Amino acid sequence: RICSSSFQLVALLGVLLYIEPWLTWLLALVGVPYLLFQSWLTDARYVIDRSKTRVRRWGNYYRSRLLSPRAVASTRLLGLAPLLYRRYESSVRDVLYAMQKTYRIELIGGIVIMVAFLATFSLTVGVQGWRVLEETMVVGEFVAYWMAAWKFRESLGGLVGSLSGQLQSSLT
Repeated sequence: RICSSSFQLVALLGVLLYIEPWLTWLLALVGVPYLLFQSWLTDARYVIDRSKTRVRRWGNYYRSRLLSPRAVASTRLLGLAPLLYRRYESSVRDVLYAMQKTYRIELIGGIVIMVAFLATFSLTVGVQGWRVLEETMVVGEFVAYWMAAWKFRESLGGLVGSLSGQLQSSLT
């Protein structure tokens, strides 16, 4: 999937550069921050998954100390129940905070990148539309560019998704 997405991305970039070389670089430049942002998100999700695993293991330990018939007597005798409960609650709260922070950053970053792409895309299509009206560009080139630019965005999303999945699987 990575190879086919990469090939499609390069082919579409070639079509876009052939039709409109200068404005196409703006579209390509929007893709670089998108790739970097998705790479960072994959790393952040991996760290959160590791934290969740640690919290789940400690939670199982705390639960066994609080509920196991063999451990209840010693836990009660030493007065450890409130301490174990606080530690478990604190670790769960920390993981939930990290997840919420990552989700917020993902939402804001996704919106910023999408707005940047749409603004660049609109500028490019607007300039080309003006060129069609001035008859310095034929309508067929305009439509071909528009379709190739939209497919470029979809291919970039597919490539980022594939790379993100590959990176995620290599981290685990």
